[in-house]
Amino acid sequence: MVPAALGLLLLVAPAAGAQKPDSLPPIDTDRPDFTDGVHTVPHGHIQFESGYTYQQGRGTDAAHSHSLPEALVRFGVTPRVEVRLGENFLVVRPDGPGVPSVHGFDDTYVATKISATAQHGGIPATSFELKINLSTGSDLISAHRTLPGGALLLGWETRGPWSAGIEAFGTRTADDHVQAVGSLSVQYQAASRVQLYGEGFTVQPVNGGSGARAEHYANSGVLILLSNSVQVDARIGFGLNHAADRYFAGFGFAVRH
Repeated sequence: MVPAALGLLLLVAPAAGAQKPDSLPPIDTDRPDFTDGVHTVPHGHIQFESGYTYQQGRGTDAAHSHSLPEALVRFGVTPRVEVRLGENFLVVRPDGPGVPSVHGFDDTYVATKISATAQHGGIPATSFELKINLSTGSDLISAHRTLPGGALLLGWETRGPWSAGIEAFGTRTADDHVQAVGSLSVQYQAASRVQLYGEGFTVQPVNGGSGARAEHYANSGVLILLSNSVQVDARIGFGLNHAADRYFAGFGFAVRH
């Protein structure tokens, strides 16, 4: 189902494109930070984002994981609406003796982003995302149920090199609880084709029981434009409390057609 959907998008996008990629503004991606941007993919264009992340847990016998290709396909169906399709593969290796590793495809997710309002002075631009995880993953990775979620996105741009974004995200979890995530990302345009960012985000269990604890993280990274429609990136982040993983690092790329 997933390869067929990806193939359909790749066939439709070139025919639907109203503008050549070189005539568009620089590519605007939703990676590598956690905070998604308020902008949607231009109408009739398709954007592919991908990457790899290594994540190290905390504590005795903590696991480490490899995440790839972190694939996200975005297609602009109108000037304000895009559809999104995502897939990933996970390898989780416990550090304790005699514990086997786990690997397999994660659940596919389908989503849409809707650009609601533009920025007016200090009032941010706003967008919404609606997302649903489908129970399509490998037995040891999948949540084995459909998990809906949604996000509110806020974005500010200045006449100078600074910009910022906020995401407030909520989703159902595999154990029938609710999880909320909040993030703030600040970007700095260091050069015409180089952008730096710093970000903090927190994962908050809403009704996860007495054993559930909040996780806090900070990360930063760099985004480099190779052309108006091709970007590469790298990031590194750290857990800020004992409930969070120790650190993570990764890199990726994105291309728009």
